[in-house]
Amino acid sequence: MAGAPLLTIVVATYNRPDTLRVAISMAQAQTFTDWQMLVIGDACAIETGETLASIGDRRIRYINLPARSGEQSGPNSVGMELADTPYLSFLNHDDIWTPDHLELAVASFDGDTEFYCSRAAFCIETDDATRPWEFTECSPPERTLGDVFHRPFYLFEPVSSWTFRTDAAKRVGAWRAATEIHRKPIENWLLRAWRENLHLTAGKTITVLKPKYLGRGEGVQYSQDSSGLLDLAKLARGDLSILRQRIADDIIEAIHTGRSRPFWYDFGALPPDLKEREKTKTPENAAIYKATGLDAFEEHCITQDLRTGDDLRCALKGRTGEDLMERPPLEDLISYACNELSRMKG
Repeated sequence: MAGAPLLTIVVATYNRPDTLRVAISMAQAQTFTDWQMLVIGDACAIETGETLASIGDRRIRYINLPARSGEQSGPNSVGMELADTPYLSFLNHDDIWTPDHLELAVASFDGDTEFYCSRAAFCIETDDATRPWEFTECSPPERTLGDVFHRPFYLFEPVSSWTFRTDAAKRVGAWRAATEIHRKPIENWLLRAWRENLHLTAGKTITVLKPKYLGRGEGVQYSQDSSGLLDLAKLARGDLSILRQRIADDIIEAIHTGRSRPFWYDFGALPPDLKEREKTKTPENAAIYKATGLDAFEEHCITQDLRTGDDLRCALKGRTGEDLMERPPLEDLISYACNELSRMKG
């Protein structure tokens, strides 16, 4: 790569070469072009490397880790450690950026901002060939990191909406593995960022399109479904004012018909075995966590002898048919990736 780019895009991937190609195409469509990309494979099959080689973009480097984590905490942590640019963005391998995503993100860092989170529109596939996607909700414009303690995890989803000053992200540190904690890794990382007092700017503009059910199914189905994502990318490449108005119209309809998820907990709708656990997520307990690091949610789960990583165990089983495995030692993954990157750079 000629010169030193301003931003590193980290893409965690596992055996989704077709959707990965679409996601990367929307990174290539960005109006901000001063980036490099690290695609971190979670012990992928050979097809992922072949796909990336066929793309032929010298800004993109692929490191396929030698052992599988089964979730994003390993690849994201490795990519974050390898990033050597002032700014860092994450991109999921099945999410879509609008072409102005990085431009708006980088522009937000003129002041004290250390962490920029854009807004995302969540969508589901339909049976209507003329309108294959329906938007059901979007992340709210006003959010704080402290909200993560007592509001649903998808308040800050997906990680494709995140951009950082790289030194600030490294100050928070690596992602915890799902098998080590009861909260989701995304929640745990954000709460640690809150305790580190990262200065957040919450974007007002929707720049990320997040499929809610894309590619769900057993085994081989996980790797084969990319046609829907191509339709979504086509929407993102069109007139953005029309797209954003359509998102607003769809969400209003989804709210009226009960198809939109709320961005707060409805305790009355929870099954009894989860209700007591979720009731620990209060603003009062959030204040205690901020001051002391003591998480009432984690403490409750430990006291009740609940299994770690349960939510991701269910998600992984549905996506790939696998059981959630123990993450390999992170220091080993980082050492391997550093050696691979050094070899690529010559």
